[in-house]
Amino acid sequence: MLFGTISDFLAYSNLSGYSVKGYDACPLCGEGIDNIRLKHCKKCVYMGHRRWLDPKSRYRKITMAFNGEVEERGPPRMRSGSEVLKEVENLNIQFGKKFVKDVPSRGWKKRSIFFELPYWKDLYVRHFIDLMHVQKNVFDSLIGTLLGVQGKTKDGHSARMDMMDMGIINELAPVEAPGKKPYLPPAAHTLSRKEKKVLLQALHSVKVPEGYSSNINNLVDLNDMKLKGLKSHDFHVIMENLLPIAIRSILPEKKVVVSTTTIVETLYEVEMYFPPSFFDIMVHLTIHLIYETRMCGPAQGCIAERYLIEETIEFWSEFIPNVDAIGLPIDRHAGRIDGEGVTGGQQVEIDSSQWHQVHLCVLHNTIDGVPFVDLHKQTLTLEHPRRGANWIEVEHNRTFVDWLKNHVANELLQNKESI
Repeated sequence: MLFGTISDFLAYSNLSGYSVKGYDACPLCGEGIDNIRLKHCKKCVYMGHRRWLDPKSRYRKITMAFNGEVEERGPPRMRSGSEVLKEVENLNIQFGKKFVKDVPSRGWKKRSIFFELPYWKDLYVRHFIDLMHVQKNVFDSLIGTLLGVQGKTKDGHSARMDMMDMGIINELAPVEAPGKKPYLPPAAHTLSRKEKKVLLQALHSVKVPEGYSSNINNLVDLNDMKLKGLKSHDFHVIMENLLPIAIRSILPEKKVVVSTTTIVETLYEVEMYFPPSFFDIMVHLTIHLIYETRMCGPAQGCIAERYLIEETIEFWSEFIPNVDAIGLPIDRHAGRIDGEGVTGGQQVEIDSSQWHQVHLCVLHNTIDGVPFVDLHKQTLTLEHPRRGANWIEVEHNRTFVDWLKNHVANELLQNKESI
């Protein structure tokens, strides 16, 4: 039984039959999404997240930091599976080069084959948004804007010109000068070079347990002031756990950050400070992750239970000798504790003098052996009162092992419980 699909956003379009490009790019909001075509950035952005706030929220009445209007609307109504089926059941569109012009550029472009399943229209969520894919794209936009990474920042001359056209934060308008590059006044999210360095050094100094993520300091480029070589799991770890800590390092010391906000509150606060070009469809999709989690419920402990079973099997397998546990990965340190060498190691035979030095070293560094070391040196000092400390040390190293054997043997002959 198929309960849903999960894929990146482009595959989402193919599986659901909804066009995820253009003005109505959100398959959940549909035509109800707030879309704006930016003239200078030449792309569509999706803002208006105040619609999801409580109707009595004071932020609905703020105009200067947003689009200049009071927000009185509620969130767009999402259609049920039965309503979607009614919209697409009569679609009869042919695909191919000959029929490109007949394919709709927005909205539903085909009837998904999954509607052949009798229960498909009754599911609350049929196509899941890929959290890791969305998180990666949002992180790229966020860190690229904070660090001003070329090609990834959402703030620039075109973005500022679009803000002027929309009447948003006019004090950030580019300052034109004849024969010079336009000057962009620093915004609330603009970091100085020193702040960027502190932020990256905070990430560079993080040490995590083995297997938690990639080695973070290998991902930080302090010369070019950017992050590179990140994998999907690295995006997740930095976004969820490490980035909030790193950002605290550039805040004033008296500034206390307490994060109790929801995703809706976070989005409208970001709208107050970030340029409109930041809000592509990936940023908008984060607001629907809560709905999908609530409708489908959290995962039923499958991952946690799997880890518990693995740890239990691994624990009990240690009591069964010469048995390879099925389904458990081999530890990369396996065998080293038992004396097996690492790559490039070789067996070596030591002579009697080297063996004597090893034995002496062990006795000197054993708690039970320290009293006998002191006793032997005192004995040598009494037997040879005219000898110096260097001679006593050399003689002690030469004769201590044999002396200890004879001393212990004599003690055992006199009293077996003395040692």
